[in-house]
Amino acid sequence: MPKDLNRGDLEYGSPSFERGVKYSFMTTCSSFELLKYVSSNGTVLRSSIGELDDTSLEEWLFKDVTKLEASSEGLNETFNGGLRLILCECAFEAENDYRILPFTEEKFNVISNHFQLPPQFIPSIIATFSRCYKISCSPSRSSVFKPTTCFVYGAGVFEVGQYHMCISYSPKQNLTYALVLFKPRFNLPSPFSTIIQNLTTNSSLALYPLFLPLLIAGFSIESSTPRIRSANQRLNDLERAAGQHEWADLTQGDPLNLDFASATKQLNFMSRGIGAEIWRCKSNLLVLENIEAENDLLLGFKSLQDEGRSLKELIAYHTNTCQNLILRAEFEDKRLQTQIAVVYQFMAQKDSRVNLELAETTNIIAKESKKDSSAMKAIAMLTMCFLPGTFLATLFAMPFFNWEQGDRPVIKDGFKYYLAIAIPLTLLVLAIWATGMLLPWQRWVDEAHRKRKEVDVEAGSGKRIKTV
Repeated sequence: MPKDLNRGDLEYGSPSFERGVKYSFMTTCSSFELLKYVSSNGTVLRSSIGELDDTSLEEWLFKDVTKLEASSEGLNETFNGGLRLILCECAFEAENDYRILPFTEEKFNVISNHFQLPPQFIPSIIATFSRCYKISCSPSRSSVFKPTTCFVYGAGVFEVGQYHMCISYSPKQNLTYALVLFKPRFNLPSPFSTIIQNLTTNSSLALYPLFLPLLIAGFSIESSTPRIRSANQRLNDLERAAGQHEWADLTQGDPLNLDFASATKQLNFMSRGIGAEIWRCKSNLLVLENIEAENDLLLGFKSLQDEGRSLKELIAYHTNTCQNLILRAEFEDKRLQTQIAVVYQFMAQKDSRVNLELAETTNIIAKESKKDSSAMKAIAMLTMCFLPGTFLATLFAMPFFNWEQGDRPVIKDGFKYYLAIAIPLTLLVLAIWATGMLLPWQRWVDEAHRKRKEVDVEAGSGKRIKTV
């Protein structure tokens, strides 16, 4: 369904279940690197953005960025730290519910060996909740990158998508390699430009190994604010429509004229959304706790102490934001539960009013029926008064009676034939009526139909047994 542009809290639907991960037939991803060099003239930051394919990926991975070619100015520069980042978008195969990695299996194995990805990395790609864990790396044989720690983070950003990333860090080289996999919501614009812009703007922190997951966690936390605010506004509108407020400058709606089907749908959907935001914020709190614990360990390296303290302050800011968002969401959730109870109470009141109106209508119908019954009784009384005379007049007017010729009997001989036929016919009609009304024909028909079904089922079972 198309997105309602007037509703800031709606998001595109997403697959509720992903069966697994597949590899692509070719490698397509982006790269970004931010390298820091120190010379006699001060610090130099060099950044570059590029596209990687099957050929250039290995060249990019195995480039020794710690060794710098002689500059044209003859400066003796020394590598002092850096971030090398691979950004890629995972497509979704809707027919089979599979995520498609933008790498061939061979190239992904190269990346996995270089980053020393943990075995849990691939299975956890299909998850849609936040995660955070650390794996210690085994000694690397690579001459260009020797990671000691591998961090895995996952975070969901409302209306954007799901991030799944791995950060491998070598404290000896002060070098970080990061792989960011992005699962978008349908055809939304890629957020990679925003990530690169933030890394470039915060270049002093960008080289710190834990800044990237903290940046993504910040995106996730910020995405909760507009949704909670939208729920608050929609609750205000619903309270005004139901007349459940005391603001002097706002109109009071009639709660019994409320569209209860629409109101309950809105409330239930808002309750789901608020619950999702509480879940998202609490998941981010767990991620922030893990990042803070790892940050405390990295503070042991003297070269990272300044950035580590700045990151600790940023973690405290995000933690405080999450806690306040949870408090606000819990407040809105209580309002939701109260409003749901109010709506159901007014639904019961409206049902009572409808029942009273129905009872009144039934009473009127009963009175009118009583009037009709009295009229029918009067008609029946008049009919009974005239019926004997009418019957006798009709009977005596029949040609079986001789009233004019006095020398002959009044009752002709043919009258006995009339009685012989009329009486049996009357009895036959009464017998047919009694047969149709008094015998349980419906029960007999249902029983016969049931027996016919049982016979058909037994016959079908016999055919299947013979076939087997």
